[in-house]
Amino acid sequence: MKNLKSKLVEAQAAYHAIVDTGTSVEVATAARAVKEARAAVAAALVSGAAPCPKCGAKPHGMYQPQELKPAVAALVLKSVPGIEPCEGGIVAVEIGCTTCKHHRARGFTAAMALEAWNAGAAAYTGISATIDARGEGAIAGLPEAWHCPARVVRV
Repeated sequence: MKNLKSKLVEAQAAYHAIVDTGTSVEVATAARAVKEARAAVAAALVSGAAPCPKCGAKPHGMYQPQELKPAVAALVLKSVPGIEPCEGGIVAVEIGCTTCKHHRARGFTAAMALEAWNAGAAAYTGISATIDARGEGAIAGLPEAWHCPARVVRV
């Protein structure tokens, strides 16, 4: 994963270096390299992930910066191995369905997010969706790391 992330950082740096001065072909080539590097990172994050239990689509993975108070960020970084710091907090991992609303899971690390996603997908199987006041789908009985709307009935 570190190799993929370093390739993404290199591709982004190359893009930013020529975005204002390069030809349209050079900029398009650099942009394509960034897109391909992002896709490789996303694919690595969801390696081993169950398909979305609602629509069957392969989930998408991404890194999400999480703003935390400095003392909280320091405690989390000290307590959980493998967490990456970023300016203003930490970098969490999110895995979710790009089609179904509220079908996502987050974790401090890729392994934690993957475990949460797979647990949520397994718990969803056989559980009927409820409808909240806004008419959006809400899922009952899912693990805490599986993000759902605020009005979720836990069973």
